[in-house]
This record gives sequence, C-alpha cells and structure tokens, in this order.
Amino acid sequence: MHPELTTYIQTQLALGISQDIIINDLSAQGGWPLADIEAAFAGISPFGAAPASPQAILQMAMPESIKYFIGLMGLSLVFVGTILFALFGMGAAHEFSNSFSEVGFAPVLLIVLQGACVYQITFVRNDRAKIQLVLLFLCGLFIFGTGFIYGTDSLVRALLPLIPLITQLLAFHYLFSASANEWFGGAKATRQLQESRENSKWAKFIPGTNRNTLMGALALFIFVDTPILFAAPDLAAFWFEMLAVLVVFYGFYCYENYTARHFKLSESKLDVWVVSLVSLRNMVVILNFIPFIQILGIACIIFGGVPFLVAYAALIYFRYRAVPASAESV
Repeated sequence: MHPELTTYIQTQLALGISQDIIINDLSAQGGWPLADIEAAFAGISPFGAAPASPQAILQMAMPESIKYFIGLMGLSLVFVGTILFALFGMGAAHEFSNSFSEVGFAPVLLIVLQGACVYQITFVRNDRAKIQLVLLFLCGLFIFGTGFIYGTDSLVRALLPLIPLITQLLAFHYLFSASANEWFGGAKATRQLQESRENSKWAKFIPGTNRNTLMGALALFIFVDTPILFAAPDLAAFWFEMLAVLVVFYGFYCYENYTARHFKLSESKLDVWVVSLVSLRNMVVILNFIPFIQILGIACIIFGGVPFLVAYAALIYFRYRAVPASAESV
C-alpha cells in the first residue's frame, strides 16, 4: 500500500474530482500501476469495493469538449492540406506572389507543428501545449495572410485560408471550455503529487529550456529569417540550413521532453553534465536563427557537432544504466 497514493485520492475526492479522472491521471500521467490504484480505492471505499474497470474508465475520461476539439483541429489540418494540394499540386502557384511560391512548404511545417501540439494536448494532456498551439495559430495568420490575401487577386482564393482558421477558432472554444479545463486540472493535480519525488532537472529545467528554445527558434525563423529570404532569395542556402537545424532540434525536443521523461523519477550525478550539454546546444540552436550571427552557430555545429553527439550519447547511455528498474516502472 502507498500512503501518498491513498492521501492523494482522498484529497481529490474531497475536491469533487470524479473517480474516472483520478484513475486516468494516476495511470497516464503519474505512471501508477492499475492494480495499485484499485487497491487504494478499495482501501478508502466505505464498502471496500474496487472501482469500476480502469480500462473502461480511461476510455470515458476524455470529455466531449476535447473530442470536439480533436475533430475540428483535424478538419482544419485537412482543409489546409487540401488547399495546398489544389493550389500547388494542380499548377496554380504561378498566380500567387513569388515569395509565397518559394516557401509554399511553410504551411506544411505549420501543419506538422500544430499536429504535434494536438497530440501533446489530447494524449499527454500537456496544458502548456495549448498556448503553443495558439502561437502557431498566429503564425498561421501571418503565413496565409502574406501568401494568399496579398499574393493573389482572386477573392475566392484569398478567402480560402479563412476556412481552416475559423475552424481552429471554433476548436479553441472547446479547448478552453470549463469541462476541458477540469480535465487538464486533474492532470495538473497529478503532477503536483509527483513533484515531491521528481528530479527538477528532468521535470522542469530541461523541458522548460527546450520549450523556450523551440518557440524562440520558430519566432525567429518565421518572422525574421523568412522575410529576409523574401527580400534576398540568394540566401536560400542559409534558410534551408536553419530549417534543418529546426528539424534536428525538434527531434531532441521530443526525446528529452517526452521519451526520456522517466528520468525525472530518479537522481544521478550525470544530470549536471546533461543539463550543461543541453544548455550549450540550445544556445547554439538560437545562434543559427539570428541574422549575421548565424555564421557563428554554423561554425559551432561543424566543429562541435560530432564531439557533442558522442558526449551526449555516452551520458544518456550511462544515465539509463543508473536508473533502477523500479523507478522506470513506477
């Protein structure tokens, strides 16, 4: 029996949090085995009865507002893909401005990033991803506004981007509804339960600095570097280098923020070195998106990229070996 688990369940029940949300939070976010959750509920139940089937409860936990949000966001991304296929796949790109035609894949990148945010919101229940999705929506306004509204003299085609944008606005209505906020609130309460035994380096610092770096790099890439490409197309090689850096960094971001998140349940002396490498890497990433200083960032990658990867891989390997099996399974 786990006293902290029993105390948490009693506290949540006293706050009026439903049993299905508690089970979903403890299982999906806290990593608690379903057998322990059932035992804890049975221990505090006045009749000693076990809760309903956890598998069924986990399926019922998602409120209707989140389901509507998923459907509308999916519909919006399908609209964007259809518009791009119709306008570019069928040879209509010549009717748009040259600048938009040269970077027609920018909306594709937007679709990928928005899809990643939807995944984090609905399956990881990361409430911070809600703000990231709103920022990406604003980026979409910029991209489609400059590419379609000012890039064509056809009113119909100028209004086409409004369809997915309005659909996303409607999706946000459900994302920030009361039932959705309660759903995220349960996940937040579960995270508070874990804070007392979490490694702050993996639980807060590394995910936080990665999120800030990703959003900063995206802002520079879309609002600074892409307009420079419009004005000077001969700098396209540097723009593609930035795009490659963004893709590679997003791979590190996904691994450290989600795949390796079990490291937060254990302590290791190696974490200080991991934090140092992550901080140095993120600084170099930002350098690659700052005009003129980008040359320094490229030099750091060329001369320091291989040593960084070797040191990083070695630290992660020994970090895995340092984690007890019980910590990974909790």
